[in-house]
Amino acid sequence: MIAATNLKTGEAEIIKEGDVISAVRASISLPVVFEPIQREGQWLVDGGMTMPLPVKPLKDMGADIVLAVNLYNYSKRSRRFSKIKISKIGSESAEIMLYQLAKRDIKEAQVVIAPDVEGYNLLELIKHRRKILRLGEEAAEEKIPLIKKLLAKN
Repeated sequence: MIAATNLKTGEAEIIKEGDVISAVRASISLPVVFEPIQREGQWLVDGGMTMPLPVKPLKDMGADIVLAVNLYNYSKRSRRFSKIKISKIGSESAEIMLYQLAKRDIKEAQVVIAPDVEGYNLLELIKHRRKILRLGEEAAEEKIPLIKKLLAKN
């Protein structure tokens, strides 16, 4: 299951079958960074635009336990800047949108892994991927007892 966003309808598209490469390519097509991809007659972009944490579709498909990785955990947003700069409004607006969408969807997950990526914007997540991966591994290790407990119940 892969989430993308339909440019024509503005709705999330949940891709459950078909060509995996085009589905992944659609899901990671950040607007302005990558061109949208045409798949089955639809123009698709990054699934994060409408559903950064596709927890509900997984539950709808019958998943008993959903583990979500939340990179949009901007709990310290107010400390990030003291003055709004015109040059930053676009990126800040996108981050606020992703934060709000993730906050909406995260409620349905049984396990939430939220690496402390405070201070990294979306493009820096790619640039500093090794450090971010390490932060993700550390955050995941903290959740192992909870995951084992949930698995033991099922």
